[in-house]
Amino acid sequence: MIKTLYDFDLNQGIEYLQSQDDRLGTLVTGLEVCSLTHHPPRTSLLEAIAWGIIGQQINTNTAQMLFQRFLDYGQPKGWTAQTLANVDPELLRELGISRYKTRYLKTWAIALQNNFPSLPELETWDDRAIVEQLTAIKGIGPWTAQLFLLFRLRRQDILPNQDLGIRIAIQKLYQLPDRPNPKQVSEYGKNWQPYRSLASWYLWRSLSATVSQIHL
Repeated sequence: MIKTLYDFDLNQGIEYLQSQDDRLGTLVTGLEVCSLTHHPPRTSLLEAIAWGIIGQQINTNTAQMLFQRFLDYGQPKGWTAQTLANVDPELLRELGISRYKTRYLKTWAIALQNNFPSLPELETWDDRAIVEQLTAIKGIGPWTAQLFLLFRLRRQDILPNQDLGIRIAIQKLYQLPDRPNPKQVSEYGKNWQPYRSLASWYLWRSLSATVSQIHL
């Protein structure tokens, strides 16, 4: 069964994390309630994946700034797969988007034109199937797919184990001598199932308030 963050009371998830992991529980207690369900989804499929592509390997503040420039440039009608596929790459470069991300954005737009499943279709798919569908496209890796699941589809049990912020937060939380690798992150995450999306949000929030501003 497909479960989203709307399928349970946030307090229920918080209480579960507190009961499963003392350190994470203390962290959660000291922060505000997760804001992931405070705002209805607002981005199209094109835009949500574009946000993930633009945000690859840069900090969240910069990613948010570049994504807003991208959205603003597409106004007043907004981006379509056709307009993004046909846009002059140098215009995206002028927004501050790197050359390789510009190529990935255009590849994504072309994929959308070639009978890529619609957002309503994807909402009926399980997490693994969505990741496989997205990562078949050059420039979209597991990280981008996982953030799409978490921030746009609001899936309940997503842990982006390759995310640098998640790894840094875990290192700080457990006072580890070294930054955990993705496999080690997944091991920690076993204690948080089936609320790993909630745990991920709080780990990001422990480093910065910027995660509260991500509303896809």
